[in-house]
Amino acid sequence: GGRRGRGGGGGPYVDPATAISILETLNGLWLGEYGSHGQEVLCLSTHTHRTTTLSTHPSDPPPSPSELLLGDRRLGPMLPSLDLVALKVTGDPNVPAGQASFCLSARQASKTHTCLCRYECACPSPDEKEAAIVICFGGKLQTAMHGFINPRWNEASVALLRDGTLLLIWSRVHSRRLSRVLPSAREGQPAAGP
Repeated sequence: GGRRGRGGGGGPYVDPATAISILETLNGLWLGEYGSHGQEVLCLSTHTHRTTTLSTHPSDPPPSPSELLLGDRRLGPMLPSLDLVALKVTGDPNVPAGQASFCLSARQASKTHTCLCRYECACPSPDEKEAAIVICFGGKLQTAMHGFINPRWNEASVALLRDGTLLLIWSRVHSRRLSRVLPSAREGQPAAGP
């Protein structure tokens, strides 16, 4: 853990078309190791929705998962956007199967990530060139107490690494790596970084 800088290169701005294109490659089944909870399988899928012209800045919060799944964004002039929702195929005692694990927004894409993990860090070290950050998406991660009591959404981000794995970072505390199990039928092949 600790405070180690990670750069994806070229500054923080990511062209929206590039962010959308990369986010679409993440559809499919992913496997993560969740400490004492063991391995969990997540189904990642993208959802197109409409967002206001006022809510397209990368620092704006993404829509809630219910807004994503229901397309509920009635706030004036609308533009298309793309978000990704990760549903738990296998769950744990806190957030069970069938619940959303995290959601990401193409509007919150960056080429950089700075490790702020306080413990349980899976961030790549500077000498892991094959695991360098390709792109990082901001979003929210759902947590709950045992028994899915008091579920809440926390600040989170997911970075696509050059080796094709994902780095899930939440609340500046933990990070975990996810590996692709099976790509979606739309994609047919694993995500690859430039």
